[in-house]
Amino acid sequence: MHSPSLGMTENVHKKFFTISDTPFKERCATLIFYESDPFIHEITMAHDPKCHPPWSDTMPSKLSDFICAKSLNPRSPTSLRTCHGDSGAGLEQRDSYNVSTLIGITSFGSKGCPANELARFTRVSKYLNSICEFTGVCYTIT
Repeated sequence: MHSPSLGMTENVHKKFFTISDTPFKERCATLIFYESDPFIHEITMAHDPKCHPPWSDTMPSKLSDFICAKSLNPRSPTSLRTCHGDSGAGLEQRDSYNVSTLIGITSFGSKGCPANELARFTRVSKYLNSICEFTGVCYTIT
């Protein structure tokens, strides 16, 4: 069986990420996402390679299968970010040709969506073997 290459390395090499996000009425981000908006939004967040959470954030952050990111303006309550209910949203990395590769999946968020919260994404590359085994869709990292 031929496995197509994802065209990426194990290392995350971008300063900013794009997250495909779905708006929900009950979210704290209703100041930004209105009912008439398209269903999928793209949010840019800053990569935090050290996964350093604020003092008020007690969720786990030092796991090998996490990629972490923060809001571009963590002091603003209207700053774009992931939120409770966003689990499953994709984290993509774009190359110099603007081709996107799914590198993470939104893992969890806190109720209330604090602007300074550290967003955690499950690193897809850690699960490529399992994805291949269970689905028959196989990829390799180059």
